[in-house]
Amino acid sequence: MSEQSGHIEFLLSNIDWLSNIEFFDVAGNKFVINNIKCVQGWIKSLNAIIQLCSHLCETHDLKFLMTRRLNQDCLKKIFWFN
Repeated sequence: MSEQSGHIEFLLSNIDWLSNIEFFDVAGNKFVINNIKCVQGWIKSLNAIIQLCSHLCETHDLKFLMTRRLNQDCLKKIFWFN
């Protein structure tokens, strides 16, 4: 992922889509908008990835960010072995 790759625009469009998605609550017999916790968590994660990429590219002159390395296992190893 880099600032020129188009991934940021793709993630922003997904955030927009997730923000407008509606779910049907069978028990309440109505549509539910913006109070599904997993969707809100997904939006926060996407925003964090965008901000992290922008910050690292600007402050540390990185050319790209390998998002597959942004998982809990790799982060645990950093703190466990240091």
